[in-house]
Amino acid sequence: MKNSQQCLPLCCSALILVATATLLPGCGGGAGGPEQQQAGVAASDVAAYAATLAYCGSQEPGGSGASADSFEVTWPTHSGPTDYDVNAIVSPAGYINPTGPAQRLQVDIHDYRGAKDTVLKAAYIEPAWKMGIAFQPALAPKSVACVASLGKLTPIPKGGYTLAWRSKWASAVPVERVPGAVFDGFELVSNFSPANATVFFVMAKSRIASTAGASICYLAPTSQQWDCAAASVNDLGTNWSFNRLSSQEGVYVLTVPGIG
Repeated sequence: MKNSQQCLPLCCSALILVATATLLPGCGGGAGGPEQQQAGVAASDVAAYAATLAYCGSQEPGGSGASADSFEVTWPTHSGPTDYDVNAIVSPAGYINPTGPAQRLQVDIHDYRGAKDTVLKAAYIEPAWKMGIAFQPALAPKSVACVASLGKLTPIPKGGYTLAWRSKWASAVPVERVPGAVFDGFELVSNFSPANATVFFVMAKSRIASTAGASICYLAPTSQQWDCAAASVNDLGTNWSFNRLSSQEGVYVLTVPGIG
């Protein structure tokens, strides 16, 4: 079920992105020294830094990636029997450019409506079909976050996969309590909460003919109660973008009317 990740045209895009003020001036650079590091910067929970790195499968970057006014974006791989996608950001020394381009942490989105126990190998997925979070990368030192597919897949001998909705906080995320049909979802694991962040799900109009009744539901790490809100919708031509303002760590799913 894994798919090759496509790097978006972000700030000087690359497969592994390092945004550094002194080395990449064309990317907008840092907006100042330590005296500006409090304005518009999301505070990081330094005590949770190492554990969040480990869960995301990330490593602290060295060299220019560890210098001031820098961050690194990677797609960590995970060893073991389960298959899922991850997109992570790490900033050991902080990054100060709150007016620069938005950063997107995102993974592939699939249509899991009606999938109960076994799913077949995924069909073709357009590069634009993604889900995740977009935010301004104004980061305090020791900041780390990742978006990971909520649907964890285990290969079976006869082909296909078994599907389990698992997160950092639950071995069985209660998606059956969500009204409507769960299309797909992701978990956001982070030691900071960026300001003015947007959760998004981008999918083809051919898969979701109508946006009526579409919701984005949020489950906090220690909660069993979903918080669902009607999604705002952007028309992207052949695709829809379903959006909700949020930056909190936890689980997000896109639901549409119908039977799950």
